[in-house]
Amino acid sequence: MGEDCATLNVASNTATCAAPDAATCATPTPAPDAATCATPMPAPDAAQDEEQWVASSDFFFYKKKKKGKFAQVEYPRLPMSVVDTHTHFHMLPDPAFELARCAFHHVDFLGMITDPSETGTSKADALDTWLQRCSSEFLVHVDGAYQAPEVGIIAGIHPHNARLFTPAVREQLCQLLVRVRCRAVGEVGLDYYYDLSPRDVQQQVFREHIRLAHHFKLPIMLHLRDAELAADDSEHAVAGESTANTSNDSERAANSLSPAITANAHADALRILREEGFPEAGTIVHCCTLTADELRPFVEADCYIAYGGAFTFKKNEAVRRAMEIVPLNRLLTETDSPYMAPEPMRGTTCTPAHVIFNAHALAAWRVEALGESEMQVYQALWDNAHRILRRRPS
Repeated sequence: MGEDCATLNVASNTATCAAPDAATCATPTPAPDAATCATPMPAPDAAQDEEQWVASSDFFFYKKKKKGKFAQVEYPRLPMSVVDTHTHFHMLPDPAFELARCAFHHVDFLGMITDPSETGTSKADALDTWLQRCSSEFLVHVDGAYQAPEVGIIAGIHPHNARLFTPAVREQLCQLLVRVRCRAVGEVGLDYYYDLSPRDVQQQVFREHIRLAHHFKLPIMLHLRDAELAADDSEHAVAGESTANTSNDSERAANSLSPAITANAHADALRILREEGFPEAGTIVHCCTLTADELRPFVEADCYIAYGGAFTFKKNEAVRRAMEIVPLNRLLTETDSPYMAPEPMRGTTCTPAHVIFNAHALAAWRVEALGESEMQVYQALWDNAHRILRRRPS
């Protein structure tokens, strides 16, 4: 594939993308030895008030208590690095600090979601500045073994924004997809709960993303939500997605369903993927909260299945049981930060470093339910993410 973005005849959009800047990505770091993490920085006084805590800028985790006080939350010390395959960390107040927090907790790769209909290419363009600040302003104060994580771009038009898929937006998307840092098309798919874009438009734009994934030889990352929220997914709306809260009954009623459109986004997505062909580079089901019966067709299609904070919620026993049917070589971790903070951080703003809680919960469940070893699970989580997202096809 050349450096210029090829002209694609996708639906009625015929604009040709300009050549992107020659952005390069760092060589992926190898899997670390299963050594224990370096000695953490001293924790601040748990009784500090909010102003003092923010000023301290440490890399630990806290929950707010009464009277504006904060208490430190115990976190798992994992035996090796982990990956957050899906994060909107650019939405957090200081992305450079969050990168440093990830380095401290040995999160060595992040998949950053970028929607050009919302931000153009600006967030991807800011990556080098954030990474430089991560090292020069934060990691310089801790042990030299800490390195800023690699960040891959995952670019696509969210189904909420499908109605915004214009030739100009498509051109910006192509500029992102051709970059060496870009590792997947996403998050894309169908959202029938909020219906912020008409369902027929969502379906057409989803098809176009699948075709782009085929053209650029990239995996695709799916956002699928049915007309009814699945398995305690409601926190996703509460924690963020403020634009989604504008949805109302009249918007939903405006969607006159054709025979090809059901109330089941997962069923429609499977049908479209079969018609267009699953991308050879792979398919990732993001933020999985499916039951075993709902999940089985995606497992049979050899999809990668990514679990985030919802997996840890106490009432999501069916989600944890369903995870048992996912082959170990198709299991991924994510956060979807700043949404869906896991237990024991639930109720706080999620950060990509919270993936250590998710990985720990996944490993513990697999050990108890399936008899796999803890190290076997951690190694598979790292290998799987590396296989599908950390290698850019030549």
